[in-house]
Amino acid sequence: ILPACGDVPGRVVSGHEGPVNWIVTIHYNNPHLTRQAVDSFLAQDIDGGVGVLVIDNGSRDGTDRWLGSRPELYSMSLRPSRSVSSCWNLGVRWVLGEQGAGYVLVFNNDVVLRPDTYRYLVDDGGLFVTAVGSHDPESVKSLPVPEWGDVKRGEQNPPTVYPKPDPAA
Repeated sequence: ILPACGDVPGRVVSGHEGPVNWIVTIHYNNPHLTRQAVDSFLAQDIDGGVGVLVIDNGSRDGTDRWLGSRPELYSMSLRPSRSVSSCWNLGVRWVLGEQGAGYVLVFNNDVVLRPDTYRYLVDDGGLFVTAVGSHDPESVKSLPVPEWGDVKRGEQNPPTVYPKPDPAA
């Protein structure tokens, strides 16, 4: 928790040698989504693991208590709430500046990652690209549904080893 940025007391991470790989996410009043996302973030199979920073952007849903019960997470509580870009900037600045992150992924809290996502992105050279709000249909490539289940209906039986992503997709 970053005491200077929020109203929830917590640990100060000075002199801490944290993970090289980080994920930053923003939360606002939808804990069921955030919990699923965070669990998938923490399940990343990359060497050294992943540090997760959850930015609570003014929620009034008890998130501060949930975050306080998860010592493996870093959190920032913002009151009053701020713009999304301000939250991302605060989080990324802290992760890169205070924690010395080598890699940072920024995700919305409604994303659930495969366990190998971070590892494949780093193995691919670490040049992460994102597009937000694009109206160009060519900017989004769809991947075929994996053979291991119907994702739309949630009938998943995922394997323990995932196929390597196709960079051409």
